[in-house]
Amino acid sequence: MVDDRTHGNIGILKAFARVAIKTVLSWYSFFSMTATRRHQAVHDILTRSTVQIRDPSKALPHHYSPERIELSNRGMPSRGRRILVIGAYGAASYFALVLLVLFVRQFGGLMSTACPQSSAYCSSGDTFLMWVLGLAWIVSIAFFIGLGRRGRLWGARIRA
Repeated sequence: MVDDRTHGNIGILKAFARVAIKTVLSWYSFFSMTATRRHQAVHDILTRSTVQIRDPSKALPHHYSPERIELSNRGMPSRGRRILVIGAYGAASYFALVLLVLFVRQFGGLMSTACPQSSAYCSSGDTFLMWVLGLAWIVSIAFFIGLGRRGRLWGARIRA
């Protein structure tokens, strides 16, 4: 572990803070590794530390991931714009999910009309359908984050 400010070893307090954050967030902490330039997890970002190889001559290619250079492309939209566009896509997908649930409830006959208001009235089929729709929404959000991070969403594309 290397301190990003001093480029030396991290201190004991920073190491404890890193472990505490990692423990609290569990494996969710690692989602940020797909979105950051240096593949940092949340606990690394918050403690301003980086996992680095001490002796690159001993490391094999599968032991590390190189820094992402596509995120520093001059034609890349600003981080704020990409976040805003990803948020808009997420809100639109949530609105589409709500409309889909209303349509399924009213016209599809796949869900009881009382289920979305109170979970006490949901059958196991209703619960399973809501679970599948929720999972589909989470997958769509991950898809939008992946495309938006690389500047491939309409509204925040890489300029040629």
